[in-house]
Amino acid sequence: DIGNPGNLTGETIRATIDLTDGTGISVRADRATFSNADRTAGLEGGILVQTSSGYRMQADRLNMAFDGLRLWSDAPITAEGPGLRITAGKFDITGDGSVAKPHVLVFKGKVSLLYEFEQ
Repeated sequence: DIGNPGNLTGETIRATIDLTDGTGISVRADRATFSNADRTAGLEGGILVQTSSGYRMQADRLNMAFDGLRLWSDAPITAEGPGLRITAGKFDITGDGSVAKPHVLVFKGKVSLLYEFEQ
């Protein structure tokens, strides 16, 4: 970003996050702006987040913080996984996976959950 040398912009973004419990998270987006000062990234367009445990989330906008783990969006999201589907107005994932700070996922804003019980 010529106007702000502390920012980087990119297209066709791919990222991998390896959690301490062995879970992998892959992130895909059409565009992103990275802020070195804030140590964050703002992703836009065609966002897909997938976990190695079989969950996937789609959104139009997603923010990431690089210090610890934090993913959040104030835009509507859809999440699917084994036996469930969630839609919500926004979400936030925090925590580092330790006993003191476990991963916490919070959905807000017109949350809809469809859960299929195994028989």
